[in-house]
Amino acid sequence: MSGQDNANGPRAPKPYNPLEKRRLAESIVRELLARPAEPLPPPGLFVGAGIYVIYYTGAHLLYKPLAALNNTEPTHPIYVGQAARSRR
Repeated sequence: MSGQDNANGPRAPKPYNPLEKRRLAESIVRELLARPAEPLPPPGLFVGAGIYVIYYTGAHLLYKPLAALNNTEPTHPIYVGQAARSRR
């Protein structure tokens, strides 16, 4: 990110803050997309909260273009969701 000129000359770039919401979101996206896709339903129960993505690879005519994008590797999710921790 570069600074912009003002009346006193170039403005210094904004310092990098890894805790800004945008930076946190970028970090979450990087980690999420780096993980391998797993088939549904999951083989066992899991606990905790988290973010998940669902990729479509089936044969339904309406989703054929999306399935083609995910043919060799899942890269285009059909859904992104959040799982909340159970309050039991």
